[in-house]
Amino acid sequence: STDGDVTPGYGSTRDIWIIKVDASGSLQWQKRFGGTGLDVGNNIYALSDGNYLIAASSSSNDGDITGNHGTAGYTDGVLLKIDPSGNKLWSKCYGGSRNDELLNIQVINNKIFVAGYANSTDGDIPANQKNYDVWLLATDLNGNKLFSKIYGGSQNDVAYSMTSGNDNTLTLAGYTTSADGDVKGAKGSQDFWIINVGQQGKLNWQQTLGGSDAEFANAVITDKDGGYIAGGVSYSNDIDATGSKGQGDYWIVKLTPAGEVVWKHNIGGKGNDNLHSIAYQPALHEYYFAGDTESETGDFRKSNGNTDFGIVKCKIVDTVFTDTIVCPGIPFSQKTDILKDACGYDSAIATYRVNTTNCEFSHLNKSDTLYVPNAFTPNNDGKNDLFGAAGKIQGAYFMQVFNRYGELVFQSNSINNKWNGMYKNQMQQTGAFVYAIKYTNNNKQTVIKKGSFLLIRQ
Repeated sequence: STDGDVTPGYGSTRDIWIIKVDASGSLQWQKRFGGTGLDVGNNIYALSDGNYLIAASSSSNDGDITGNHGTAGYTDGVLLKIDPSGNKLWSKCYGGSRNDELLNIQVINNKIFVAGYANSTDGDIPANQKNYDVWLLATDLNGNKLFSKIYGGSQNDVAYSMTSGNDNTLTLAGYTTSADGDVKGAKGSQDFWIINVGQQGKLNWQQTLGGSDAEFANAVITDKDGGYIAGGVSYSNDIDATGSKGQGDYWIVKLTPAGEVVWKHNIGGKGNDNLHSIAYQPALHEYYFAGDTESETGDFRKSNGNTDFGIVKCKIVDTVFTDTIVCPGIPFSQKTDILKDACGYDSAIATYRVNTTNCEFSHLNKSDTLYVPNAFTPNNDGKNDLFGAAGKIQGAYFMQVFNRYGELVFQSNSINNKWNGMYKNQMQQTGAFVYAIKYTNNNKQTVIKKGSFLLIRQ
């Protein structure tokens, strides 16, 4: 475009377009960068000094983009830096004589790491096997190249997303159609490919996941435990990728910090569902998976047209279970120790000889843990001076306290704000009081607790 919110560019093809909006979505500013070729912005990264880095690809060699390594019509990877107002500070081209793209940015220890894929075998690109390889470029904060590495096999290997780990390594996610070179354990025609590399580009581990059909990862994030969650699309229903809901599903995979699979999950319906990005809300321990969907069944029940946005919110809950051993064996035991706890109960540790065993799994649902005392002593001795509920809640909380005449003497919107026994700047007399607490429990249900308690002074 060259009208509306978009200012004219350098040519008739696409340009990199960057906009800034406020919290209500109102446009603050917009900037357009490029040349007479095809220019595409792929990723933006906010620096701590308020500036921004943009990973892009370009076939231009004029305007804002100079130094392109490619022959006519081929793209270079581009790194562009702008100030907080969107003004260009510098731009650099990286690549070789064929198509090379930069898609994702991370900054660690004052080094810029940019991931994508490369088809060149010259220029900034190390020699490869002449198909697309995963490409990792490292520069200093001024865009000067530190190193350039490629990873893959003899077929096409692409990285769409990258995240920095708690150990300052880099984990890249995309797809592979190779079954050789750096690619181990290929499953089908096209697999999830997730690799982890150090800050010097050394390959630490790789994980190939999928089924007999096609899978590709579009996003990866670092999880709170130091592991990784990768997401994309799966068309298979075998090997690693079972549980298909339809044609293509959102496919989400949890990995340990060492790249071992913890679990896999499908989300979707009978149509094509494509996951593009993942976001994590640490305060609520909630995950958001966004993409597009053509389904009207399964996890996507309502369609507004041919293809819709599909946004899924998930809370990943650790399952607590017990292993019960059923022992229909010889009723004989040899005690090895006797323990007595603080309450005076005895317990014995024994070894049993059995003929057969069996494991039964019992799931335990955690109940609400909100406790209310039945008395308090506000005498300023530092012990039991305040009245209020104790426990952990994740939602709304509201408490009221009434005297025996029905007067409201205290109220609070926070579980941490408790009553000290004062009302109208006077300490209340000893006696009975009534409380009412309304809160939202972990299952997002509204719960009301009522009861009485005593104000006691020693």
